Amino acid sequence: ANVKSVNFELPFDLSDEEYDFALCINTLEHIYNYRAFLQSMSTSLKNGGSLFGIVPFLLSYHEDPNDYHRYTHTALERALRESGFSDISVIKVGCGVFTTTANLITANIRNRTITIIIWLTAITADKILNRFNPKNINIYTSIAFKARKVTN
Repeated sequence: ANVKSVNFELPFDLSDEEYDFALCINTLEHIYNYRAFLQSMSTSLKNGGSLFGIVPFLLSYHEDPNDYHRYTHTALERALRESGFSDISVIKVGCGVFTTTANLITANIRNRTITIIIWLTAITADKILNRFNPKNINIYTSIAFKARKVTN
């Protein structure tokens, strides 16, 4: 009786419940009309409420039931701002060409020892590469984000 059913593809308003925060973990890429969804999330949070989430950037297509979008850190920040959020923080996750490659390769490796060796090598290689090429941090697997609804 306490569970609400919401169609994320249509505008919704849950503001009568005065939510302090909402989580959007690996969901936004599955919503075709993501701008309306973000606007509805903003409307549904009380003033000062926060939206926390994570979205993939470099990840294989994965249906659930569909997979529509990949966001850069700048596109996600803009979409959140245009949806009524402020105090926006986006954090690139899994940065570096070697770490990103390790993420893609180890998704299909079942041997834990090999996976650990690949990851340790990739992280070390990216730390070295970052000293010579700061743009290496712009190659990433996911974006974590936090945004607050603040109305004046």
